[in-house]
Amino acid sequence: MISTIQNDIKLSRAKLNLEPFKSLILREGQTFLLAPKSEERIFVRLSFIDGIARVSGSFGDQIPDITLAFCGDSEDSCMRLPIDMNLLLEALTDSRVDIHYTSECPGEKDHLWQWLFDFHLVRHPVGAEARLISLLQLLVSRFGIRRADGYLLPFAVGHARMAELIGATRSTVTRQITFLRNQSDLQIVEPQGLFLLSQRLMESSSNWIS
Repeated sequence: MISTIQNDIKLSRAKLNLEPFKSLILREGQTFLLAPKSEERIFVRLSFIDGIARVSGSFGDQIPDITLAFCGDSEDSCMRLPIDMNLLLEALTDSRVDIHYTSECPGEKDHLWQWLFDFHLVRHPVGAEARLISLLQLLVSRFGIRRADGYLLPFAVGHARMAELIGATRSTVTRQITFLRNQSDLQIVEPQGLFLLSQRLMESSSNWIS
């Protein structure tokens, strides 16, 4: 009886802490503003039914759009929203996602913190080629599709975006991608411009696959 009462109390608290979800359908390229509902509800939980999205933030005129995380592929992500700034959810593919604002995310890692840690590791290798390979391996390990001819990254990433993520120039990224293509380690799948990575590239030293 006591156990039943305790469970009812926990359920009641959960209902108080979790707002009714907002169900979104975002077409590729569409965005949704993620902002704290109040000083109490500073966490957001993103439950993807399908699709992949990018989370970005703005840090003034000098840095108007910086990538903070990726999410999707039927995962449930929780992140703490900064009080003094807004984040943007950008659909990289057609996406369906349920959004809850809550006062806590018990028992879950902060999704933003985990990605910022991963991005730090991506930028750690010396040399743009190693950093680019590390980034591609990270994205494919999270969202890639294994095929007979390699590993497909199911959303397009522009050269400028990759340059932002690895701390390089766009021209450097373009040059490194051309090199990987000439080495038959990377193919461009048209018409979407998706990346197909070779097994050799995925098995190179900075491997993210567990």
